Amino acid sequence: MRSARKQPEDRLELSNEVLRLDFDPRTSDTMYNYIWLRRPDPGRWERVHNFGVDVGSYRSDTGELINTIGMNLSLLREARSMRVRYPSPLIQYRQFDDKIGSPEKVARYPDFSADETPGLVHAEASLEFTYEMDADRPSFVVSGRVTGGGVRHVVYIIDALWTDNHALPTHEHIEGFPEFDISRPEAVHCKDVETEGVAFVVFYRHDGNGVPFALLPQSPERSRFCNFYDNCKCHYDFRAASLNQQFVPHEPPLTGCNDTGYVASPRPDGSLPGVRVAFFPELGWSRGGHAHQLRDRIVAAIREGYWDAAGSWNRAENGPRPSLRLFAPPSA
Repeated sequence: MRSARKQPEDRLELSNEVLRLDFDPRTSDTMYNYIWLRRPDPGRWERVHNFGVDVGSYRSDTGELINTIGMNLSLLREARSMRVRYPSPLIQYRQFDDKIGSPEKVARYPDFSADETPGLVHAEASLEFTYEMDADRPSFVVSGRVTGGGVRHVVYIIDALWTDNHALPTHEHIEGFPEFDISRPEAVHCKDVETEGVAFVVFYRHDGNGVPFALLPQSPERSRFCNFYDNCKCHYDFRAASLNQQFVPHEPPLTGCNDTGYVASPRPDGSLPGVRVAFFPELGWSRGGHAHQLRDRIVAAIREGYWDAAGSWNRAENGPRPSLRLFAPPSA
């Protein structure tokens, strides 16, 4: 990947020996916040995914529900955690592409001052998120709370949009249910799945390539998982919105499980359910087998090393069973 900037932006990092979260304080846009994993062999770092949290909030002038991101973030690192504050206003994401935004705005994004953001399409809301890095495992937990304004939901995102990672997952396995193969027509149902009492969702490739990962909810309450595995229609939008990031890929992946997330709604006290993200580099890059053999090894690794992620609602003690609701695809 080549640099798109003459000078690298100021960034903050949260890391251990195998995983790095690379934060851009300008924006929570996932294309500007990088996940790096260390390959077991030969030990080099690779940028495999991006991360961030989008917010479903209400447009200040119309009340319409819009997808928003944080700008001019406040980042505070404390030992193995990073506290990230999204100040008000939150900015509608899709005003910085070639369909909606003016050329001047597109060219400058995300370099807008706090004085400029109220002049953009926005929502009056603020939030705070905390990222907690494991001491030595390729895993982190992210949780949050609403600190002001109206928020309908948040989406904790793991995506590969605007990376050079083409070995993206092809299968999604929700604990307790058959897996989805994104090459099959019925995979359209896995783009938006409502769950309750599900301990993990695994994303991996049958051919064993790439790095499998899992999302593990930190509580059993009802939530949703999204898996947008075909973003070809957004190619130009992503390109236009990435002009000022440090790394711009030559051939970004637009298919495969390249845009996944855990969707959570605020509790009455404003707190937001958290999720653990766990990567499995020891089983990735064709080291862990193929197809269901690989999937079974990932599940075994979750039960051995991450089953505590279920916390007090672990079904071995309390007995809630996973439930799933599929949403019908939109009409053509």
